[in-house]
Amino acid sequence: MRLQQLPSVARFAERVREDLLQGRSVLILIPPGIAADELWSQIEEDLRRRGCRARWLDPEDLPGSGPDLHRLWSWIKSPGELTPPQDWSALLRRPEWPEALRIRGLERCGPEEQIRWAQVLSKWAEARKAMSTPPPGPRSLWAIMPATLPPEHVPSNDVFLQVHRWWGFPSNLELRWLCREQGPFDPTEALWAEHISAGLAGSDPSLALQLREVVFDSFETICRRLNEIAEQRGWTAEECAEWRERIGSGARPAHPETMPSSLYPIWARGALMWTPEYGLELHPAALARAGDLPGLQRRLVRAQAGLIWPILVEIHQTLQKQLGIQENAPDQPEWKDLAARAAGTPFEAEVNQVRHIRNTLAHLRPLSWPQFRFLWSLYQRLAGP
Repeated sequence: MRLQQLPSVARFAERVREDLLQGRSVLILIPPGIAADELWSQIEEDLRRRGCRARWLDPEDLPGSGPDLHRLWSWIKSPGELTPPQDWSALLRRPEWPEALRIRGLERCGPEEQIRWAQVLSKWAEARKAMSTPPPGPRSLWAIMPATLPPEHVPSNDVFLQVHRWWGFPSNLELRWLCREQGPFDPTEALWAEHISAGLAGSDPSLALQLREVVFDSFETICRRLNEIAEQRGWTAEECAEWRERIGSGARPAHPETMPSSLYPIWARGALMWTPEYGLELHPAALARAGDLPGLQRRLVRAQAGLIWPILVEIHQTLQKQLGIQENAPDQPEWKDLAARAAGTPFEAEVNQVRHIRNTLAHLRPLSWPQFRFLWSLYQRLAGP
């Protein structure tokens, strides 16, 4: 499964396509670390399939100086055409102008050039709104820019301009789908890798891939890897500690649309994520860089609990039967009761080990890969044919 096939990403792409087909220009702000080039190309291809003349333009193909109107005109003008247009509406009316033009490669441009193109989108939308006679087609501009574009230069939504902020995967479940497709062949290893890498990564697909190589290692090794990732992304320990103070290490039950504007700079750096399962929360690599090991332990336990707790319930029920305890007894035995009942039986060692695993998880301490491997093997053996 590819990025653009996930339901939430497909919905995001559909909103962009509909805006463009309705003649609205689009600015997409995207934090670092999101590899979505295939998605943008897919949007262009979908527009063409719907009969829209979609093209792209790289700013490197334009003159480096001069009014923005004249720069764009130099790209579309006919050979021998010498007189530039006097206003934006003249370009909008040209019959050969693309119905959806993507300004590509702005992530390679400097801040001044990015600001310049944000202004172009605003002027283009204003010109479209001011036209008394509609142009011959949608005439939309669209661009993808780093989320670090200064807020004062981000245009406001208007009739012919929409700003979309990319939040990666709105669902942690979708990230698990990707991890399942790319996980190990061994089913036991695949289960563990899927839950740990996706559970820690939240809504960051690149982080899930980077964690796959350490999910079978110790908690300390996972922390070191997360710290390395934070360094690679340019997050200092000081700013991560500041973000940690502002956001906290736990989840906030909020929606991106209601997020305080004061938190946008953290999102723009790629350190703030959101999922419907967990709300707004700080990136785990930022927690590691800030030295918040208890916060990371809770994230790891959360990732493990969804996998392990149902297995513990099934093992508990099966052991009751093996030890002759009625399943419908009014008072269901605790693990300590099962351990007392199993003393001196062939199940004693296994019950004590499972009880230890259960207590470890219940006290918010993460389990190790060998502990899960034992638990899964016991579960399969007790379930039997």
